[in-house]
Parts: sequence; C-alpha cells; structure tokens
Amino acid sequence: MKILTARPHRLLEECVRRLGEKTQQGESCMFLVPSQYTLQAEIEIMERLHVKGSFLIDVLSPKRLQSRVFELAGMPKQTIFDERGKCMVLSTIIEEQKDELTIYRGAAQSGTAGFTARISSMIASLKRSGLSAADVAESAQKMEEENPARAKLGDIARIYAAYEQRMAGELADAEDVSREMCARFAASGLFKGQNIFVYGFDMITPTFAAELLSMEPLCSSLTLAIETDANAAPDGRLFAPVNYSLERLEKLAKERGVAVKREVLNAELDAPADIREMEKKLYALGCAPCMEEPTAIELHAASGKRQEVYLAAARMRRLAAEGEDAAQMAVVYPKQSGYGPLLQNILPMYGLSAYVAEKRQAGAHPLSRFILSALTAISGNWRLADILECAQSGFLGLRQDALDRFCVYCEGADVRGDAMRKPFRYPKGVTEEELAALEESRKQVMTPLLALQHDLQAAETADDTIRAVLALLENVHAYETLEDMRDELNAAGLTAEAQDCAQVWNAMMTTLDQLHTLLGGRAVSAKTVTGLLQNGLSALELAALPPADGAVICGEIGNVRTAQVRTLFAIGMNDMPGSGDNGLLTVQEQQAAQEVSGAYLGMTPQESAALGQLDELKALSGAKERIILSYAVADDTGRTLREGEAVQAIRRLFPNMPVYGGLAQEERVEMLCAKAPALEALAVELSETADGRRELGRQYASAAAVLSGEEESARQLFNVTRGLGAPPDKRLQSTLARTLYGRPVSSVSRLETFAQCPYKHFVRYGLVPKREQRPGVDAAELGTLYHEAAERFTHAVTALPEFPEVSVEVCDKLMDEAVSPLIDAWRESPMGESRRGEAVARRIRRTAKRTARNIVSQYADSSFRPAQMEFVFGQNGLSPIVLELGDGTFVYLQGRIDRVDVMTGGGLRVIDYKSGSRKFDPTLVYWGLQLQLLLYLAAALARVPGSHAAGFFYCRIADPTVQTESRIREEVERQIAKKLALSGISLSDVTILRAQGGQQAAMVTKDGKPNGRFAASMVDEAGMEKLLTFARNKAAALADEIYAGEIDDSPVERETFNACQNCEYSAICVFDPLRKPRRRLTAKRLEDLT
Repeated sequence: MKILTARPHRLLEECVRRLGEKTQQGESCMFLVPSQYTLQAEIEIMERLHVKGSFLIDVLSPKRLQSRVFELAGMPKQTIFDERGKCMVLSTIIEEQKDELTIYRGAAQSGTAGFTARISSMIASLKRSGLSAADVAESAQKMEEENPARAKLGDIARIYAAYEQRMAGELADAEDVSREMCARFAASGLFKGQNIFVYGFDMITPTFAAELLSMEPLCSSLTLAIETDANAAPDGRLFAPVNYSLERLEKLAKERGVAVKREVLNAELDAPADIREMEKKLYALGCAPCMEEPTAIELHAASGKRQEVYLAAARMRRLAAEGEDAAQMAVVYPKQSGYGPLLQNILPMYGLSAYVAEKRQAGAHPLSRFILSALTAISGNWRLADILECAQSGFLGLRQDALDRFCVYCEGADVRGDAMRKPFRYPKGVTEEELAALEESRKQVMTPLLALQHDLQAAETADDTIRAVLALLENVHAYETLEDMRDELNAAGLTAEAQDCAQVWNAMMTTLDQLHTLLGGRAVSAKTVTGLLQNGLSALELAALPPADGAVICGEIGNVRTAQVRTLFAIGMNDMPGSGDNGLLTVQEQQAAQEVSGAYLGMTPQESAALGQLDELKALSGAKERIILSYAVADDTGRTLREGEAVQAIRRLFPNMPVYGGLAQEERVEMLCAKAPALEALAVELSETADGRRELGRQYASAAAVLSGEEESARQLFNVTRGLGAPPDKRLQSTLARTLYGRPVSSVSRLETFAQCPYKHFVRYGLVPKREQRPGVDAAELGTLYHEAAERFTHAVTALPEFPEVSVEVCDKLMDEAVSPLIDAWRESPMGESRRGEAVARRIRRTAKRTARNIVSQYADSSFRPAQMEFVFGQNGLSPIVLELGDGTFVYLQGRIDRVDVMTGGGLRVIDYKSGSRKFDPTLVYWGLQLQLLLYLAAALARVPGSHAAGFFYCRIADPTVQTESRIREEVERQIAKKLALSGISLSDVTILRAQGGQQAAMVTKDGKPNGRFAASMVDEAGMEKLLTFARNKAAALADEIYAGEIDDSPVERETFNACQNCEYSAICVFDPLRKPRRRLTAKRLEDLT
C-alpha cells in the first residue's frame, strides 16, 4: 500500500495523472471517492485525461462499492438495518432498560431522539474499534469508583449488550455490513488486476482502514491519497487528527503484515501568490504578516445575511457577463448557518442556477409530518397543534382557503380535545353558512384520523399498527398527492424539493419495513410505534440531486466537495456559536476510557476544532484566481454579529486589506442588476425617500424606468408604491368621511382610538375589517362577564338589610350566585369545555369573589352608596353628551358607566372597572387618550339633579398576589386591599375625602386639612370644573378632526408605550418608524389641565 500525502488541492491532478498512466498501459483502475464527489470526479478525469469515457476506469463511492461486492458475492444472511433502523432498535432497548440505568436514566426516560443518536454513535465507535459490550463492561470495572466514566461506561455497556443480543444473527448494522463486505472481497473478484486509487477522504476511520487493508492483497496496487502535512509544520496542529488516523492505519497494517510506503508530494498550489500565502499561513503559528494589499482576496461586510447573498449573486452575474463559466464558481458557508435556502432562492433571480449540496431531514418532509402528527394527535388526546399540523401537511385534501379558515376558526375558538370529534356548533365570529363550510372541513380532516384511531384500537400487534398506518396512506391517496406535489415543485423550478418527494416515499416504506422486522408480532402501543418512527426518520437524510450543467456549486464548509474553481465565494464567515459538548463522555472521561480499553473512541472536541479549521483552509484554498469573503454585521433582529475566526486570521495575515461594504444603501445599488431584487431594493428606497427629505437616486430612477417598460414589472412596481403606507393625501374629503362613518354618534373609546392613531381609527371604524379570531381567552368577552357579575352582585348585596356590614361568607355566596350562570354560558364554547377552560373558569370565580369583597369593603369604609350600575347615556332615549364641531354641526357621545355612587349632600363619583392596573395619567388626558372617566362624570352629573362632582376612580378587578414575609392573614389581606384600592382624582374638600374612605380618607391630615403630599390625586372645585371642561373641549377637537377626514398614520409613543404595540391593523398600515417617526407625547402634570 502506498500513502500519498500533500497539502490541500495538490493531489487530484497527481492521482488522475497516475491513473491515466495505468490506463495507457492497458491496466484497469478503480477510483474510490466520497459519495458526494463521484460525479465531479468523473468530470475531472474526463477533462484532465481528455477522454469521453473509459472502460478501464471505474469511479466508485463506498456505498456503490458495497452494492457491487454483494451483487457479485451474495448478500449477507442478516437483514441489513441502516441508521434509522438502528435508532429504532436502540429506542426499544433504551425504553426497556431505562429504569436499570444510573447516570443516563434521566436522558433515557425523556425518550429524546438526540440521546438515541448519541448512543448509536458511541456503539458505532466501539464496534469500529473492535470492542464488544463485555470489553466495555470490563473497562468500566478497571476504573476507580469515584470516576464518573465508570458509571457512564456501565450504562453504555448495558445498552450495548442488549443491542448485541437483539441484533445477533438476524440483523446487521453498518459496522456488521462492513465486516460482511470485507469477508466477500475475495469471492467477488472485483479487485483482481485493479489499481485502486483512494482520494477525497478527510480521515481514515478504523472501519475504512480495515476495508482498505482487506482490498490491498487482492489488487495490483492500492494508493491512498490524503491531504495532510507534518505535525511539525507551522500549522501542523490542523493536520494532527488526520495524521493520527494514518498512524492507526499503519499500526493495523503492520499487524496484518501489509507493507506501507509513504510518499510526500511537495507541489505548489495552483493559485495567485496571495492565495498561496493564505494557504500556508492562515492558521500557522509565528508567521510574519504580508504588508501588501492582496489583489486575489477580497473581504466584504454586509448589513445582513440576505444582503450578503444578494451581493454575492450580483458579483456572480457580473463575472458570468464577463465570460466566466458559472460551473467555475463555488459558494461555501459554515455549517448550520442557514445560507442554503437563501442561495436557492436568490441566485435564480440573477439568472444563475444553484446546486446546494445539503442533505435534508426526512422527518421534516410533509409526508413524515403527516404520519407523525396523525399518530401523535390520537395518542395525545387530540391536541389542536397536532391536528392542525396534520391538516397543514397537504395530505387531507383541503384547499388552501378552506384550510386557512379552518385553522383560524379552531385557534380562535380554541377547539381542543374531544371537541374536534364533535360537529362544530359555536358560531363564534362566523355566519351559519361559514360554520357549515367549517364543519365540512372538520369532517375532511377528522374522518381519516378517526378511521386510523379505530384501526389502532383494534390493533393487537406492531404489524397491525403498521397496517393501520399504510391504510391511512391509502385512504388519503398519499402517493398520488406526493406525485402532484412533485409535479408542482418541478413546475416551480424547485427540482431538489421535487426529488425529495420520490425519496421520502421510498424512505417511509423502508422504515416501516424495518419496523416490521424489528417488532413483528409483538404487542406494542401506537405511542411506542410513533416514537420509533420519529427516531428512525430523524436519523434519515434525503440526498441532494447531482448538479445540473452550469450550476454554481454551493455547500457547507467540510461537507461540499469540489475541485479547484476560478472564483470562490466564502459567505457567512461570522463567529458561529459552538455546538457544545453534547457527547456521552467528557474529554477527560473519553481519554480515561481509551487508556483502559486501548481503543480509539472518536475525536475529542479539540481535534474536532482543529479539523474544522482544516476544513476552512481546504475550502478557501480551493480558488484558482480569486477568493471573495463576506460576513454579516448583524442578524435579522439587528443584533451585532462578530467576524469569524477565518476572517480574523486573514486580517492578521493581510493587515492592509480593505473591508468593502457594510452600508445598506450601497448594498441596495448592487441589487439593481436583476429584476426581482431590483423591485425589493426600490421598495426600500422609495419608502426612505417618501417623506421628501431625500430624492430618489439616479440609479434607482433608471431602474424604475426600465421596470416600468415591462407590463408585469410595471404592475409589481405600482403595487410597491401603493403599499408603502396610507393614502398620499392623508385625509378624506369631509363629505366622504361623514358618509363613511354614518350617523354623528360616537363613543369615548372611539375618540381615544383616534387620539392614539388616526389611521387605526379609520381602519377600525371606517373600513371595519373582519377580525381574525385569536386563540385563548377573549379579553373583551371576559371583561363583559366581570362587569355583569359585579352589577348583579351589587344589586344583590345592597338589598341586604345589614349592608354594608356583610361577612366574607355572604359576599362569596352572593357572588357565586351572580357569576355561576355567566360562567356556565361562557363555557358553552369549545374552550369552555376544555381542561384549560375549566382552569379559566376557576380563575374567573376566584377573581369575582375577590372583587365582591373589595366592593363591599369600599362601601363599609365610605359614606357613598351605589346610585346606579351600568349607567347608560346617549341610548334608549337618554340624553347624550353633545359636542359642537367647528362647522356648527354636532356629534353625540354615548356610553355606559360601570358604577355611579352618591353621598348625602349631593357628592357624586363615577367608578370604572378595569381588569388591568390603570391609573389617572395627566399626560394621556392632555393628548386625548384618557378622557373616559371625565366625560362619564360629566354625563352622570347631567343625569342626577342636585349633584356635584366628588371624584372619578378606577376599580381594579383582579385577585393579586403579594410578596410578604408575614404569615398573618390580616396583614396579607391589608396588602391585597392596598393593591385593589380605588385610583383616581377626588375633590379636595375634607368632607368629601373622608366620605370617600380608603386611601382618599388618608389624604386628610390630623388637623383636618388636605395633605399636600397627595396633591396629584385631588383638585378643588374650580380645578374639577376645569378638568371637565378640558375633557369636553378635547373630545370636540378630536371629533372635529375625525369628521374633517383625518386618517394620517401617525401613532403616538412615550417612554413605555407606543400605539403600534399589539395593533391588529399593523399588516394593513405597514407603518415604518424609520421612514416616519411616531408622535412623541410630551409629559404633562395635573396643573397643565387645570
């Protein structure tokens, strides 16, 4: 055996040259390369040897080699299980053994796929090193008792032993298959007369080493070409893991009597001087920097990831226009950085074809989601999330509009549990006709799921359960749906996703077949089968298609394999968060285990980090002419991102290298060279120039002119300009406004909405869009319930002769009688019937009782008594508040006051119940956002003859918790009462203050005068009158603006609040604070109103 080594990107040309020499002499050659490199290797051989094909050259991947051997020498007797089958076997073992484990008991009991995958990886490492379960158990016993690795290895040995027993003689995993393949090498005759060249493998694992050494005696020659350098090289630490794997190979070869000869190829990298310097010194220690500015390496900063891909795509387009073949460009990026989908989406916008060499998880495919969510819905008592995921998978035949309505209704009505099995009968926010359509959708979703449930309940064995799953797929015509999906994806140009449809069906059938082999006639629950399927599918990846001609190769650093290209784009070169040590053993534990067992158990985190840097070095040195590096300065949320290790190393090596970009406006100019990105760039630029403070740039104007010349582009550009915000004039004609809003009747809350944002008022009361029902408890519905309960209770309690000296027990009883019918009516809904509804009902009852006690305590301490509950004005023939507008017309305010109290002598106060913590705020009153209590007081005074204003207050409806060290009940109740005390403004008259009771009575000093410390909570008679006048005038001014047609998108904001927060119309107005700032509310004091 010959081991040929060289630094990265020197060996391919040499291997092909030697391979060519052998074929010219008439000798057969086999070129063994990683799976993802087979097609590229064939292309390289044909191009470098200038041949269209050769019967003397066979390019194989390890998987293709395995198939060839078994075809020639016979299949193993055992049933072959791939990684998903292995994970399913281990899942059953872990479930059986979980209570017997020590260290890993918690992880086993959680039943996560991650723990199963780590156990699978550990067993693979042990088998590759030739260790049996008994060997592992023996190694554990050799360790000291206080060493945590002893108990961990004991757990691993227990699971491993059960795994060996389960697999013995019947099932074979990857390591078993490798041994079976090696045993058949001679019988296959595959290697006779062959010159084998092995290229492109980063490391030589123990299993692969055994395979190579089994081939060597059977072939004419075997050359292993591997990229490495001596450990003593300036960056030799990067190659240490590779060299260690070669040393293990040589040791094993010596044991088998195989002669190994090393040959080092000292060749220069075929690249410009800058790239050669970078390749030698990127991660080298003690190397002097290069002071000249590099010409073959560029560094760009982008404002975000998407902008980074736009910049790269624009540059590729320019290079292609200059004659560079797209196949001579490649894009690499860090693992799990999320750039693959962006490249697939954006490169075609620039007329470029992208081949993204990433495998995709089979478990994330709609077919997998459909089956798993269907099984989970049944075993999980029909959780809404599972049912909706099942419906959204696309396999239940719902049209998209019907599916959208179904999901919105179910979430809004909070349909849960058995409610989904019953006909829909709650017309919450929908008409009877819409409810009937929703019921049809419910049947379409639930009929196949209920049929599956029936089959699962009748299932006695795992085979019966598998048949039930297959019946579900047949009932919903899953295969035909997959074919339709594939056709639609192909038509949309999404060929990789279309190919997934064919792969995932085969994968699903194979997984079910392996599950049948594993469990057969055993009696297991559907929940167990679901867990096994989940573990199996999570271990399966869908392979990427071979690249099309002229495609730009894109892939993760370390996973993508390409020959040298002319231009390499290295994007996303940011500091990536580490994955952490999520192995079964720590570094120290792994080293201790290796020492006692004498076996190699895989790379340490330090070795993995070194190999990661080597992957970066290999990727970056794969450019023949230029390297274009880039990184994002911020993520999608605006959080600052740091430069990655490779960027930092390059900047240290080339300290005078400029960094281009980083400004969003410059990046958008780069987007103008292709239609789709140009529309996106124009949308942002037009938005930023809409206020007139900056003119549209010449390049943008030119792009807009070009786009306007094409019908489709012109339509899209028109939609962009139309969607930038509210109508340009920001105002309706007065006559149109009056027609739109109808009768000149308004409410205080409507005026306050206008004060928050005129555009919000226009949408809510003018356009009146149909609101989507949101999941959970409707706050407005709950507020109405509390108000009605408080009214009923107050009527009942004030009728008692002992009122207000009423006991807590009587309060609770009366409130229970008041609120119970309301709760029963509220529970006549899907949510009310659910367990969550039961919890909410208990909370409603608890809060209502606390409110009852609070109401009675307010009266017990006060001279005020309730005059009227739910005091109505402006309706049912009762006088409204009349506001005169500037044009002489009138607007009539109507409303409903929660409670009006009076005292002997004519003092009158109004109380407004609030479930939140609300306080009187002069700033909000001044700007029109808190007029309700003042205007309600004015309305009440007009209705009650001989009354005068005593105050206005908020009464909080809540059952608050308090933090106290006191265990005395009276002290706890005192603190609760303090939180629930009336909050507002009182007349500063001492008699009134004392009559108010509670905190208001405490505002009187010992000598019988108003306490100045509470000046912000009281006013004199003149001040009260000024407050009422201010509120009335402010209401008239707001009404004047409404009927004048004001609809400007000008939301207010202050330190802790802005009107856009949780606004249900944000998707309609598309307000952009970068284009136009919100109206800032300047702080005001009580004296500013009086």
